[in-house]
Amino acid sequence: MVPQEKGVIAWFVDNPVAANLLMAFILIMGWLSVDNIRKELIPAKSSDIVTITVDYPSASPLEVEEGITLKIEDVLKNVQGIKKVNAVSNHGNARVQVEVDDGFDIDRVVDDIKIGLDAMPRLPEHTEKLKVKRALFSGLAIQVQISGDISEADAKTLAAEMRAELLAETDAKKISVWGDRPFEIAIEADPAQLEKYNLTINDLSRKIRAESVNLPSGGINSAKGFIILRVEGQSYRQQDFENIVILTTEEGSVIRLGDIANVRDGFVEWGAKGYFDGRYSVGLAVFSVGDQDISDVARQVQQFVKDKQKALPEGVYLTDWADVTYYLDISLTMMLENMLWGALLVFLILALFLDLKTTFWVIAGLPVCFLGTFILMPTAWVDVSLNLVSIFGFILVLGIIVDDAIIVAESIDGEIRQQGFSQDAVVKGAKRVALPVTFGVLTTVVAFTPMVLVDGPWQAAPHAIGFIVILCLLFSLVESKLILPAHLASMQQGIFRAVKFRWHDNFQKRNNDKLMAWVKRFYVPVLRFSTRHRYTTVAGFIGLLLLTLGLIFGGVAKYVLLPAEPSDFLKVNLTMGEGTPEETTQQYRDHIYNSLVDVEKNYMEEFGTDIGFIRHVFSFNKGETDGLFTLELNKPSERKIDSFEIIERWRDKVGEIPQANMLEFLAATDGGSRKMNFMLASRNNEQLSAAAEELYNEMKNYQGLRNFSNSAQGSRDSFIMHLKPKAKSMGLTLADISRQVRQAFYGDEAQRIQREEHEIRVMVKYPKDNRRSIADLEEMMVRLPGERFIPLSELVYLQPKKVESNLTRVNYESAAYVGALADRAVESPGKISSELKKSFIPALLKKYPEVQYRPGGAGLEQDTLEQDLKAFFGIACMLVFILLAIPLKSYFQPLIIMSVIPFGVIGAVIGHIVMGYPISMMSLFGIIALTGVVVNDSLVMVDFINQARRSGQNTMDAAIEAGTLRFRAIFLTTATTFVGVIPMLLENAQRAETMVPMAISLGFGIVFATGITLLLVPCLYLIVDDGHRLAKSIAAKAEG
Repeated sequence: MVPQEKGVIAWFVDNPVAANLLMAFILIMGWLSVDNIRKELIPAKSSDIVTITVDYPSASPLEVEEGITLKIEDVLKNVQGIKKVNAVSNHGNARVQVEVDDGFDIDRVVDDIKIGLDAMPRLPEHTEKLKVKRALFSGLAIQVQISGDISEADAKTLAAEMRAELLAETDAKKISVWGDRPFEIAIEADPAQLEKYNLTINDLSRKIRAESVNLPSGGINSAKGFIILRVEGQSYRQQDFENIVILTTEEGSVIRLGDIANVRDGFVEWGAKGYFDGRYSVGLAVFSVGDQDISDVARQVQQFVKDKQKALPEGVYLTDWADVTYYLDISLTMMLENMLWGALLVFLILALFLDLKTTFWVIAGLPVCFLGTFILMPTAWVDVSLNLVSIFGFILVLGIIVDDAIIVAESIDGEIRQQGFSQDAVVKGAKRVALPVTFGVLTTVVAFTPMVLVDGPWQAAPHAIGFIVILCLLFSLVESKLILPAHLASMQQGIFRAVKFRWHDNFQKRNNDKLMAWVKRFYVPVLRFSTRHRYTTVAGFIGLLLLTLGLIFGGVAKYVLLPAEPSDFLKVNLTMGEGTPEETTQQYRDHIYNSLVDVEKNYMEEFGTDIGFIRHVFSFNKGETDGLFTLELNKPSERKIDSFEIIERWRDKVGEIPQANMLEFLAATDGGSRKMNFMLASRNNEQLSAAAEELYNEMKNYQGLRNFSNSAQGSRDSFIMHLKPKAKSMGLTLADISRQVRQAFYGDEAQRIQREEHEIRVMVKYPKDNRRSIADLEEMMVRLPGERFIPLSELVYLQPKKVESNLTRVNYESAAYVGALADRAVESPGKISSELKKSFIPALLKKYPEVQYRPGGAGLEQDTLEQDLKAFFGIACMLVFILLAIPLKSYFQPLIIMSVIPFGVIGAVIGHIVMGYPISMMSLFGIIALTGVVVNDSLVMVDFINQARRSGQNTMDAAIEAGTLRFRAIFLTTATTFVGVIPMLLENAQRAETMVPMAISLGFGIVFATGITLLLVPCLYLIVDDGHRLAKSIAAKAEG
């Protein structure tokens, strides 16, 4: 029989081949797209940061700022597209970080910066080449450590070889070697020998440059052809330099460099040094770049390590650690298992009330939506990877997708029950809810739109969830409107007609009859009572809402925007005061490491286990005054306490280190909202430092704060040289003397040589034993014109002075960052921050009038995030109103639906209290998802009331009938949404803790939202109708 219904839905129902081909196309294309989707542990975006670095060896922070940083800032002021500039002038280098504004091409901005820097005035003498680098996104895939019985030189050489081999034999494109010191050839000239032969450091450098050289010298066009002429006298090794002739005495003796200096072919005196599990170590960090699959890179490196280990001598070990693949695999497996269990539970719930064939086709829509989303995930405009967050996005949307299919399937099932099976009945059932479901989905899409619009450091996670949910919803529209009706129509045709499940048909019929009997016995009377006492009912809901808000503002329900998360990696950062001797720093490094060993020993004794919590420990010493410890823990299933407990025990065991500028214990993923960061700015550095110090000390008075930092804190001793009258009478200048002092104590770069892949500096200077004290400086012999030497102490006097260890500038003004981290005992870190802003900081600014407070750092980023979410949510509400007003053809009915949104929060808040979780950013995203479901169900409810009124029923009867007819569909959407997130609610894996709050909001919220839809919406509809009738009555009286 030719169907009477027309339209796209009718065409697909009449042409199931088209529906099946559309489904097959989506499934096949989605399956083929899987390999193109980047896989990573957590989502990340391409960086919008440009970094400019310049080395100015041995210069003070003030000299670096005046000579380099300010000149770079002058260039940046004329470059368009710059959002923020952070500049730090350290001892010996400048680092300027440029954040590019949204909407500007970062490559164009980089080019403009380079052009400006090329035209910049000349930088000070001895300044190294400027480096401009865009921070491209790269994710750490795995680390490899070389450790054991191996010399520093052999370890560095082996690391370089392995890096070259890994780049050649694996897909790795970025590998960094760390923990090694640069090679250096140090020519340590004996001061006594220099004076004996009337030489200076500068004389030796000039002689080296003259004798150690390779030089093309043209060629000869001879009868036999062109002959190349060259000088090949370049020195490369210690012995080569020792044999360089420096001078010949009057007696004819040859004085070589090795006679007056100790040539040391080794490493720079300063520099990084690493230890892995207590053994000296050099490491290689392997990254995935761009759209590389992090799993493939890590597995290739692991295989390389196994093969390479066989070729190494006994006692030398290769260890791969910090393997992101392991954490990625267990996380993805966990999330996929939760998704599959959720889908199974949804299937079982649907099977209780719908026939198996309908249930199957409803669930079959899931792979269509998911694989359809896979098609678009790798595209440039979406660019979402497969990661922990995006997979949770699929879990989150699972129940919402099924809701759409349930509403359509239930409507078709109801039409078939009334009219009997026919294609027209299927089409009528689908069309009956097509408009409200379509606009319901679109309102949910709009509700999630703010998540893809937020910007800032934490945008990657909301972007991933937002895009996944939106794409799945759009594909669900295609599936539920075009594919699902065709499949439901085909159940009574061909092979499907022969498939019978009579036992289940009877089973689900009994369930439906019991459900409808319960509806008539309990729900309908409650609904009648509520609608008759609609104002009391609404007042009761408002009371619950106010009580919920009281729970939030009263602190019963905790609010932490970005809570701390447990981690398998712990970090400790130590920074001693400037000038602290290396020996003292090393004592504290040993103390920190030994404290960790003691904590693990006590842990093993406490729990009676032979398995500790330490998997690997890597310590890294970048310089004389710092230390970094990275601890990889054993798997959570192999230990009895979490990472927070371990870090607390470690901190307590270490105790205070009084000479430390910073001692920071981190569980690697301490939450952003627990970080407090205040920025002060001023043109008066003295007031700035004093104000920062007072704020720093004030923050120390708050219990529960730790990891204090003050960028203005820390200074080092210095001595300023001033000419004595004697030196001035000799015609000497400060430049003459300072040049010789610099060459003796810092060194003079004679030349740079290329040895294999290493560029090596040849530095001429005094021996280390002649550079240890102020006395060595004062006794240094300065050569005068006329071949005379005189002690430095007779030419200059030294003025002691404290200088800053670094100078910070933000957006072209001097600044200081003062910060701390709130531990987990602090329930509301925001209260401490607000208290400081309202009381202490205003008083501080009055005391130091030239200092200003600037919102900045993590605090500004969090505030910006919250403001963006509020602004985008406001815009989303406007769009939701528009999308509701169009199908309802009313200005007031959309307000009925939107007014239920705040009430949906009640269940979410109660859920967080019951489960013991604070309300966080992820909780808010769950509430957005909940809003989509509530609006969708409410829209369908209001549409059914309108249909009943158009059929001639009064408003009260229409509301009762709509509630009765929609009860099963709303009950099923509630049940399926709730059971879809049950596996995540019960998940106790460490990696799931970030996502559980979102599941709490949606799971608990949807249960309470059922009452909102079934009771509050009809009451509000009737109240609005009361208003209309009252307005008409007043108008009629006015006319009369």
